[in-house]
Amino acid sequence: MLKTKFLLFISILLLTFSFNSFAQTDSSKIDLEGKWALQFGISRNFTLNSFQGATFSGKYHFTNNSALRIGITVFGHSTKSNNNKNNYNADTLYSSSKEESTVNDNWISIQFQYLYYAKMTNSISAYFGAGVQSSRRFVSQYSNTEEIYMSDENFSYRSKELSAYGLGADILIGVEWFVRSNIGILAEYSSGFNYEHRESEAPKNKNDAEYYYENKSDTYSFSPHGVKFGVSIYF
Repeated sequence: MLKTKFLLFISILLLTFSFNSFAQTDSSKIDLEGKWALQFGISRNFTLNSFQGATFSGKYHFTNNSALRIGITVFGHSTKSNNNKNNYNADTLYSSSKEESTVNDNWISIQFQYLYYAKMTNSISAYFGAGVQSSRRFVSQYSNTEEIYMSDENFSYRSKELSAYGLGADILIGVEWFVRSNIGILAEYSSGFNYEHRESEAPKNKNDAEYYYENKSDTYSFSPHGVKFGVSIYF
C-alpha cells in the first residue's frame, strides 16, 4: 500500500513536470491572502474524488501563512424490504409469513483544521496543522411480521434504534506545490485521536416490555490516517 502511494506521488510529479510551460515558478507572484480554495482527493487512476472523505472540503487563507480548513460529510441511507414466504404440505397451506422492514441511517460530521504554511520556496510550501471534529449518527430499524401456522396467527413488531456521537482531534503535516498561482498539488499525512459514544435500544415487541434492552458503549482510538494526495483550486 505504501509503495503504491509512493509510486502515485512520483507519477503526479512527473505528470506535473510535463506541463512546465504552464507551471508557476515565481513564488513572489503567489498571493493566497483572502483567498478561498476547494480541495479534492486524487485517486490511483488520477480521477478527482472527495478529500479526507468529506462531502465538502475547503479552506480560507487569512494570510499567506495561515488558513482554516473545514470539512463537512453528510450521509443518508434508507432501505425498505418485503419478504413473503409460504410453506405447503401436500396441497394444503401449512404455514406462511409476511415481513416488512425499514432501515434508516443518517450521519453528519464536521471538521475544523488550522493550517500554518512555512515560507514558500520555488513554489513549494510545507505546512503543519491541527484540528478537531464532531460527528452525529442516527440509525433506526423497524419490522412488522405476520405469521400463520395452521390456523393460528401471530403478529409481532420489532424495532431497534441507535444513536452515536463522536469527538476527535488530529495533527497533520504536508507539502503543497503550486503548479500555477491558483492550483496546488499536495501530499499530506495525519494521525488522529477519536472518541465515540453509542446508545442502542430494542424492544422486541412494543406491547411486551419483557424483551426491552438497552446498550451503551464508549470507544477510544488513536491511529494514523495515512498519506493523502489532493489538489487545491484557489479563487
